[in-house]
Amino acid sequence: MAEAAPLVSVILPLGNGLPIVGKLLDQLENQTCIDVLELVVIDFGSSDGSLDRVKAYAAKHPLTTVVKTPKGRGITSWFNEGIRHARGEFILLTAEDCYPLAMDAVARAVQRVREDPNPLTWAGPTVLHPRELWEGYDFWNKLWFSREAGRICRGCVAAKFDVFRKEGFERLGHLDDEAFRFCGDADFYLRLQAAGGHLVASDVEIIHAHGVGKRDGLKDYLLREMLYGEMAGALRRHYPLDRSGRWYGVMTKPLLCIGSLIPHVWWFSWPLLLLYAICYRPGAYTIPDLRTFLTPLFNLAGLYAFTMGYARGLFTGKQSLAVK
Repeated sequence: MAEAAPLVSVILPLGNGLPIVGKLLDQLENQTCIDVLELVVIDFGSSDGSLDRVKAYAAKHPLTTVVKTPKGRGITSWFNEGIRHARGEFILLTAEDCYPLAMDAVARAVQRVREDPNPLTWAGPTVLHPRELWEGYDFWNKLWFSREAGRICRGCVAAKFDVFRKEGFERLGHLDDEAFRFCGDADFYLRLQAAGGHLVASDVEIIHAHGVGKRDGLKDYLLREMLYGEMAGALRRHYPLDRSGRWYGVMTKPLLCIGSLIPHVWWFSWPLLLLYAICYRPGAYTIPDLRTFLTPLFNLAGLYAFTMGYARGLFTGKQSLAVK
């Protein structure tokens, strides 16, 4: 008797994700829809035991596929690879740094898309970044995530527990891994939106724990700023007529930085730029570390790194940087 096709395929790019990926697999294993849940793991070079944890899961749940892929290709390419192997009617994109809280999280996320007649519906989760987790991060991850600590983001497009129909993916084509190494999900959502799709909130709560167990430095912090700048510039190059509010805050950074270098404009730009650097991550001032006093300088360097990335993305139309 042929094996029935799964209802939903969970796509999980896998590197060195312990211990959080263990929590994710535990939660998937206990989902109410586990019998129709397919897990597609894209292993891009894990070496910390994450793959062994996946194999233990697969021994109990045969709807599991592990695909080996080169490390340098980027998460957009890994998602494409996973979706190509997926057999489910619905696609759920997730990551090794997050996990859902409820045992019916997958079922509710799928149902939110299923009940919407639009075939191009995208359901975004509610992303939680608990302050108690943030307090366990190293200094540089605390600094980077200080704006998110304790915040709740509802209906996010973040490839953390996002769900859409595979039919919609096939209609629009694959994620653009040629232009977007890191943020292909954001580009795909904008393409979906332009084709008549829309975003709905699934109200599924997930924990985002990106900084757990990581040890970063100033170089990583600046590279991350440059990456997000490059992403914003590339998206602006691809969607120049998009006038949604999300662009206004993004444009503030490069405009102030560029203005600080232009004669007859710098005298006006510098005070605003310094004020922006001081206020950019107010939560960082609660970090119990001597380096906290240098936060405005770190922010200022980050703003220039963001601007460099933005210019690069705007000029090339591509987002090619990656962070560890």
